[in-house]
Amino acid sequence: VRFQKLVKLWRHNSGMSVNRLATAYSSFSVASLASRTAGNTQPRPFAFTSCGVNECSMFDLLDGSCHQSFKVLDPQDAFDHSASAELPVLNPVRIPHAQGRTTLRPSQWSTTEARTFPPKGPQICTLVGSVGGFEQNYLITGGSDNHIRYWDFLTPSKCFTVSGPAQQRPSYDRVDFQATGRMMLCRQAPLPKQNEIDSSRIPRRSQRGLCRPETRHTDAVLDLKLIQLPKRGLVSCSRDGSVKMWR
Repeated sequence: VRFQKLVKLWRHNSGMSVNRLATAYSSFSVASLASRTAGNTQPRPFAFTSCGVNECSMFDLLDGSCHQSFKVLDPQDAFDHSASAELPVLNPVRIPHAQGRTTLRPSQWSTTEARTFPPKGPQICTLVGSVGGFEQNYLITGGSDNHIRYWDFLTPSKCFTVSGPAQQRPSYDRVDFQATGRMMLCRQAPLPKQNEIDSSRIPRRSQRGLCRPETRHTDAVLDLKLIQLPKRGLVSCSRDGSVKMWR
């Protein structure tokens, strides 16, 4: 296989650049998750795409539909729970055939080569997880906001943040879109102001001696890897120059 023939093309409806991509082949479906009978559906190819501001979505590669989305909301952001709220979409783009290929005028460029732009905010830099089978479905993401987040596909109470700036614990929520899919939301708590922090907890650089290593990353999380044996764990690396192992 030389991968020289383009057979399918999609464009993300946000118009933003796609930063990361992961694939899975499983019998996942929203309806089967709710009924705990995931093994009864036929396996399908899926793609996880990191696109936009702190957002990742799971798309069916057979029809381009979104089954699950994971989104982080800053304290000043709000989410529309009305009927107008929608999941991300991969819009199909027609690929001209070799025999009928024509030269496109500049006014037609937008239909095939739409201009993309980077998101103005934190981005998901890496993702890893498990989908399908008899184990729990989950996704772990690392972002440019220094956070590592564990997302459960079904239960918000099982989602949590592993690493990130010191602040109050974020809250997780779930939004269902009938039978088409669902969105998991992480609502970030506001960072405390310096005058709101106890003075005894503010580090003093002078005369403090050896510093204990940080249990969190202080810069963007660039990659994540799962370890299964001899014990299950997670390894992360960051732009801060550190490699950390979690269990």
